[in-house]
Amino acid sequence: MNDLSQRLAALSPEQRRVLGQEMRRRAARTGPAGAAETPGAPARQSLYFFASADTVSPQEYYRFVLDAAVQADAAGLNAVWLPERHFVDFGGHSPNPAVLAAAVAVRTENLQIRA
Repeated sequence: MNDLSQRLAALSPEQRRVLGQEMRRRAARTGPAGAAETPGAPARQSLYFFASADTVSPQEYYRFVLDAAVQADAAGLNAVWLPERHFVDFGGHSPNPAVLAAAVAVRTENLQIRA
């Protein structure tokens, strides 16, 4: 018998009941990636980049996206959505979201990154 099995076997019936309740409560409020899904839970807000940035330089655009992602992370937002635009002028600074996502990942801690 391993250590966990021994510890579980040592629980009283009341301790087992409380443990089971807590495990069910946690399972009910978490879904994929630990996201809150219980009724009445606060809405998960995300930052979504969807615009043409033709009026700014690439340096200004990337600085803006990175700074905004850092602020979104600090504010407790759920995710940041990065654009992907191929072969068009609209959103031309974002041909590959993976590269921008890597830069966002380096500067944030809890923010989910999506494209």
